[in-house]
Formats: sequence, C-alpha cells, structure tokens
Amino acid sequence: MYSHQFTEETIDDIILQYSDESFSFRDAIWFEVLLKQKPEYYKVAQTNREIRNSLQSLPKLKAAPGFEARLAMRIESEC
Repeated sequence: MYSHQFTEETIDDIILQYSDESFSFRDAIWFEVLLKQKPEYYKVAQTNREIRNSLQSLPKLKAAPGFEARLAMRIESEC
C-alpha cells in the first residue's frame, strides 16, 4: 500500500519534529507511514522525545558577566 521511500534526512526530520512535538497533520501522516515501513523507528523517536523533555527541564544557567571576554583572553595568552 505505501511505497514511499524515506531518505535518512527525511527520517531525521520526522523524528525531530516528533521529539519537539511540532507535528503538522501532514507530518503525523508521514510518521505513521514511516512506522508502518520501519516500526523500529518508534523506539528511536520515543528516546529522542525523552531526551528532549529531560533537557528542557534542566535549570537555565548563564555565565557570569565578562566570562566570554576572560575566556578569550586566557585562550589567547595560552596559545
């Protein structure tokens, strides 16, 4: 029934959109088609979504003011 051939780039894009929960209706259909052809990608997509959710729950940290300038000077002095 489905004869669409997915490229690796297309598969990566579909899995990324699944992970980000940014599917359009069309993307959801393509994801279902992909899973009918290669059901093993469901686990990959689930793992990516779990990682994405874990990363989003991490606290937001910022470097101290002037950090980048001090780092650049240190790198320059050591090279």
